[in-house]
Amino acid sequence: MGQIETGSRVALTGSPLSNHLQEYWAMMNWIHPGFLGSLRDFTTGYITPIKQGLYADSEEWERRQSVRYLEKLKRVLDGKILRKDISAIAEDLPDKTEFVIYLPLTPLQRKLYEKVVSKPSGSIDPEKHQQLFKWINMMRLICNHPYTLHVPYVYVL
Repeated sequence: MGQIETGSRVALTGSPLSNHLQEYWAMMNWIHPGFLGSLRDFTTGYITPIKQGLYADSEEWERRQSVRYLEKLKRVLDGKILRKDISAIAEDLPDKTEFVIYLPLTPLQRKLYEKVVSKPSGSIDPEKHQQLFKWINMMRLICNHPYTLHVPYVYVL
């Protein structure tokens, strides 16, 4: 797309700062090539210091630095980015209607669900977050539809 010659370019996106910063750089580089420098420079100057402050085990100084670099990036882009939140269109949206429908588990869902919850509590180490999230995801898949499970999960149960 960058090879197409245009007089101007406009990019529309959802929430770019919640996306990967590399994607943000690519969007800006398409709109204004070179404005944020090379991806390598952008990574060194923004991505690395911002990401270092986003982890649960980040030090307080890394978090403060992350916020400073995010604010710096926002100032650099002030003339290039027009940010709007939901309030810009809220009055044009119809009222939200939600429906909650409760359905019983199918026999296969019930069987898989009971197999998972009947495992001894010691089989899931709460200190190992990956195991916990894997278990939660498996339960979600069983409740949504058991056919969404990968075959190996079914055999493990």
